[in-house]
Amino acid sequence: MKSIYRKIAAFFAAALILFTTLFSPAPATVSAAGDNDVKFDDTDVLDDLQSIEGFNILNYPYYPSAEPEMYVINVSEYCYSFYENLRGNYGLYLYVYNPNGLYIDTDNYGNCVQIAVKYDSTPITEESHPMDYEKFSLQLCSVSSSPTTARLFYKFKVIDHRSRWDNKTLAERVNSNGRRYDISGIELVREGHSTADEYPLTGKYSLDGQSDAYGSFLFSGFAAGYGPDKDAGSTLKCDIKKLETVQLNVKHTFYRTKTSSKGMGYQNQIDTVYFSVPKRLFDAYGTLQRIKAEWYEYRTKPILVTSNKEYYDWISKYIGMSTDKVPDDFYFVTTPYEETSKDIPTIFEQFLDLFTPPGHNLIDYTNVMWNVSEGYKGGNLSTLYYIFPTKDWCDIKEYDPYAEDVELSGGVSSNRLYEYIKGYNKTIQNGYLPIKNGQISADLFADDIDESRKMDNERGKIQKGYSYYDFDADLDLQSWLGWSDTNPDLEFWEKFEMYGMWGSLHVKDGPIEFGRTVAPIQVLTPDSKELKDLQDPQLSDELLINSKDVTEFRKACNDAFTVDGKDDEEKYVVLFRFAVTDYYSEDVWLGEWKNNARDNYEIDQSYIADETVFLDFDVIQLSFLDDDDQWTVIAAVSNPIDIVNDITPPTHVGDDDGGWPDWLKWTVGIIALILIVVLLWPILPYIIKAVIWVIALPFKLIGMIVKAIKNAVKKRRRNNEE
Repeated sequence: MKSIYRKIAAFFAAALILFTTLFSPAPATVSAAGDNDVKFDDTDVLDDLQSIEGFNILNYPYYPSAEPEMYVINVSEYCYSFYENLRGNYGLYLYVYNPNGLYIDTDNYGNCVQIAVKYDSTPITEESHPMDYEKFSLQLCSVSSSPTTARLFYKFKVIDHRSRWDNKTLAERVNSNGRRYDISGIELVREGHSTADEYPLTGKYSLDGQSDAYGSFLFSGFAAGYGPDKDAGSTLKCDIKKLETVQLNVKHTFYRTKTSSKGMGYQNQIDTVYFSVPKRLFDAYGTLQRIKAEWYEYRTKPILVTSNKEYYDWISKYIGMSTDKVPDDFYFVTTPYEETSKDIPTIFEQFLDLFTPPGHNLIDYTNVMWNVSEGYKGGNLSTLYYIFPTKDWCDIKEYDPYAEDVELSGGVSSNRLYEYIKGYNKTIQNGYLPIKNGQISADLFADDIDESRKMDNERGKIQKGYSYYDFDADLDLQSWLGWSDTNPDLEFWEKFEMYGMWGSLHVKDGPIEFGRTVAPIQVLTPDSKELKDLQDPQLSDELLINSKDVTEFRKACNDAFTVDGKDDEEKYVVLFRFAVTDYYSEDVWLGEWKNNARDNYEIDQSYIADETVFLDFDVIQLSFLDDDDQWTVIAAVSNPIDIVNDITPPTHVGDDDGGWPDWLKWTVGIIALILIVVLLWPILPYIIKAVIWVIALPFKLIGMIVKAIKNAVKKRRRNNEE
């Protein structure tokens, strides 16, 4: 019996030695660890791994998988010293096993690792709990390249930086006697991909496939020559413990109101991501109180959408060119109800237009130009960077802004706009965005974001470009206003300008829509009444989910609530509303330059829009708060996503805004003429006599004047003769 216990003890002892050796830093096992002349950035990845006792390459085969797989098989701390003058070679290195042989875009800005930078106690000990995470960029050091190991192993160095919350580097923050690095996941961009895939260090991604494998690395001791006794040999070792993380499958949806308090053309846009979170985390840690995310925020420059093929073919040649360099051909102006545009017909001119024949075709021109009048948000548009045709050149007036297929309703799908942004290569006057390997032209985006979006406090900063924020369910309520919140009842002439003569008869007080205030975080459970009691249209409005995403959202909820097999668990669904921005979409009139004046407006063919986009959006961590006011921060592992929403037509376009079809104009004109004749028939003779008298009056006056002159001449002659 004792021999059996001895064998078991020997087995666990051997396993412990193998485990700690395999995951202890490679430099601790080689003579170069204390040599200041060795630059560890340049050592070969396979040489480093093979220097570890017990490493066997046969344990790391290639194999295919349905989803990409990456494993961090070693974390190495090199040459740490509490003496600042000895930190020249200090570094933290990650060794990645790539069983699928994937091609990694090794120079991509998106390659990074997420590490804890704040704890609930100082100094940091084994008992400390992480309270905040940040991403650190990765620098490629080496990749295996022999014919038998090509791309099987990668070696990266963590690029240290000063944290946003304490302005310290990793080297300055760690406890010298026990340097703790809590690593939740590594993000790597595959070649040909726009965003990274994030791989956790726990669960199936840990080396032995166990959730308790690792994630929290505690280095103690020093490499030879780097401790308090410079003559001592290496005492460096590493203890590895579990780090609790949560994997999220983040999906996006957006919702647009039909109006905004800012006036016609504006809509409120609410951007939301949703994901499922294991129920056990709520049971163990309490309420999900905060969600931290990061992203790059930009606002597009104006986007022109048109169903006029001739105009599209012509203007496409001049995208990115200033108007002073564009030939005098077409132009486009803003909507007819913009008071700031002096060239737009008056109400009286629109009324007279009911009785005039159609103008020349847009293409029938001799000397024309293009521009955007001052009606576009109070300023001119000197350069156009976006132009899109509508699907099959359909009439925009047939649009449905919430249609299942936005392309068929006069819109531009998010995918088409996203591909346009990534593929734009006409101009780079303003350089490139600091993401996506510097491949997106900054010319496509405005100088700033919505003023209401800007934020700068202890929980984060929202600005143009890189933004991060830790949203609190109670403190960061999302609010917006509708038309009815600030606009008074409309006078008839205002209705006429907005809706036309016919529409104004059916509109009582203008658009009826009020704003709302909602929490940024909403958790749905199997008992949530919204899912049980509301039909799809009501659910869309209540939860602020795009109507075409409701089916997929319901499925995600059902999958989360249903436990399917022993490896599954019950989850709750979290709605995370992280942004309320302005969406602008307004119809424009195409026209021509004729006889030194703008003429022959064409409606129902074009509109102009702009919106906010969020690139590399990533959920960083979830913070739970229990009844005893104790916080628990769980690092999130999720793939970053790019959020570029559909471009949808304005809520009032073309004929709906006052333009009447030609057949209706003629019909109304003829009916009006008949009514005039019928109503005035009894007094028509008198009217005719009056008109004749008025017409003849000037001639009678002239005759009287001539006669008076003749009489005066005759009288003068008689006086002279006498």
